[in-house]
Amino acid sequence: MKCPRCSCLDNRVLDSRQSSRGTSTRRRRECSSCSFRFTSHEEIDAITMRVRKQNGQIQDFNWQKLRNGVSRSIEKRQISMNKVEDFFNKLEANFTERSYQKKELTSDEIGETVLRHLLEFDIIAYVRFAAVYKKFNSLEEFVQIITELQAS
Repeated sequence: MKCPRCSCLDNRVLDSRQSSRGTSTRRRRECSSCSFRFTSHEEIDAITMRVRKQNGQIQDFNWQKLRNGVSRSIEKRQISMNKVEDFFNKLEANFTERSYQKKELTSDEIGETVLRHLLEFDIIAYVRFAAVYKKFNSLEEFVQIITELQAS
């Protein structure tokens, strides 16, 4: 690891800590030449997962795009930020694990996975996400999904 101050490659690790999810390691380092202390982060290089859209187009999986969409369904709910972060961590771990098993997912597989997780997390967020994902066009579609949820 190159020192950001003097570019020396000789340094020692003072402290290492694993992230709460266990997906990265934070290391506190000290340069042997100038004694400058700095922090480095290590992450596993995840395999890039691809998404086959409904129109047949293939794109790289974009976690931030998915997170933004799910965030809109959770907006204005009385849910603590810790619970929301835990939800996203579980969802991200699910997709990271899948990226090692399968290099390509369909957008339907992604949507159904998100719906399963939202159903356990928050029923209102589930209905909101389902309305966009399944492209509800009428009140009857909302009534139908709510009726199905009440029955189960």
